[in-house]
Amino acid sequence: MTRIALSGLIIVTSIVIALDYTAVQAYGFALIAFGLGVTWLALEMREVRAFGTVFFLAFLILTILRSLAQASVVIPLLALITNLAAWDLSRFRARISGEAGDEVVALLETRHLQKLAVTALAGFVIALLPVFIQLSLNFVILISIILGIMVVLRQSVLLINGKSSSHDTPPHQ
Repeated sequence: MTRIALSGLIIVTSIVIALDYTAVQAYGFALIAFGLGVTWLALEMREVRAFGTVFFLAFLILTILRSLAQASVVIPLLALITNLAAWDLSRFRARISGEAGDEVVALLETRHLQKLAVTALAGFVIALLPVFIQLSLNFVILISIILGIMVVLRQSVLLINGKSSSHDTPPHQ
């Protein structure tokens, strides 16, 4: 179960980083990301887990380099979270490799995957909160500007017609 999840996370991490670099025409870095992903996946399939931390750090460096040159935080954040989750699963698989009993291993894997999924999702949402707040503030500012422009235009039209805003209401009797 963790083997499939780990494979998926490695693939997603390498593809996200490679596509992010491809989008800015940094093909050398894209090839490095893709090559790292293929190599890490091949080693995990052969159950060689000694280099999981090295691959994690390599992807981390690629993510940091890309995020320094990018205004958007979502793609590097996704890459970072999938990279962290892949590294965690790689280390988890190394820890349980000596466990006896398929039932015990299956139970440990299920619990770990559940906790990892909740943690990764919560981390992603928490990390995106500043992005949502930024968008909300920009939206509020935009609406305020539009309302201000509407008030100014209304006052201008009223002045052109020879009316002021105080004369818009009917007189009190």
